[in-house]
Amino acid sequence: MQKNLFLFIPALFVCVMGNSQKKTISGTVFNSKDKKYIPYVNIHIAKSNTFYDTDETGHFKIDVTDSDSLLFTCIGYDMFTIDAKTYLEYHTMMTAMEGELNKMHQTINELFGKREQLESIVASLSKDEKSGALKKEGEPLTQRMKQWDEDMVQRKSKAYDDVENFPNKFTANYMFLINQTESDIPRVNQPS
Repeated sequence: MQKNLFLFIPALFVCVMGNSQKKTISGTVFNSKDKKYIPYVNIHIAKSNTFYDTDETGHFKIDVTDSDSLLFTCIGYDMFTIDAKTYLEYHTMMTAMEGELNKMHQTINELFGKREQLESIVASLSKDEKSGALKKEGEPLTQRMKQWDEDMVQRKSKAYDDVENFPNKFTANYMFLINQTESDIPRVNQPS
């Protein structure tokens, strides 16, 4: 029974060499079923007739151009072919989406802390005329910050079962999109 290879390439480094643009791709090959690393997978670049092997942990690092086609072979597994341009498009999109998600979460958490700080300051203001005007401006601002936070992330669930009781918010839907784009065949498709 043949098994499927899965290609995981977390890092991409671009360098210009001569007149052609070479890209260094490093990654790990593992079994798509049990996610175990596959050592000593043969990687063939047909155009340059170059051969590489993964190390004992399934890791590799190779130089490619957009026009290269990579053929991954290993005894007991199905062959896996992908052109470098397709993978680079996929990798670029996934890296950008994951980066944006990290920025979103950092911004959300920073503004959540600022809102809590502002709520504390507004609550501590006295009721005199000068503080009253400041309080009057601060309360609507904290409400707008709270509404924005609630639109971005769902903070009400405390247990796994709560996901049924509270709807997902923007960041959860964005993570769903990332997960739907990720697959055993690294390719960007129209829904992505």
